[in-house]
Amino acid sequence: MTTTATRPAPGPSGAAPSSTSRGARPPLALAVAAVVVAGLCVLPLVVVVAKALESGPAAAFELLWRPRVAELLRNTVSLVVVTGLLSTVLGVGAAWLVGLALLLLAGGAMATAMLLVRIGSRLWTLTAHHPVTA
Repeated sequence: MTTTATRPAPGPSGAAPSSTSRGARPPLALAVAAVVVAGLCVLPLVVVVAKALESGPAAAFELLWRPRVAELLRNTVSLVVVTGLLSTVLGVGAAWLVGLALLLLAGGAMATAMLLVRIGSRLWTLTAHHPVTA
């Protein structure tokens, strides 16, 4: 009678799962740091709620419907829209540059040169028709 040892099935990456990969606790310092950061993030909300409960519902409602609150909300929404648009433009531009670099590294030097000439001519057209004035 022979006995064979069974090995654990390989994980998604093909390697056998280690004993620390699942169910292991993070180091204590990391857990403490995470709790401190979460507490600091929640602190402003706790202060606002405490102040609102201190003043009573009628005073809180009156403070909430001031014109200044509408102005602050408008500023916040405009900041979100501008930030979203700028991050989209920067992200697409960065992705385009990475794709261009990969194309150049893959040996498509002629295609890359043609693309750069086309982009350069478009940029020249834009800057020639819309000069920057001081």
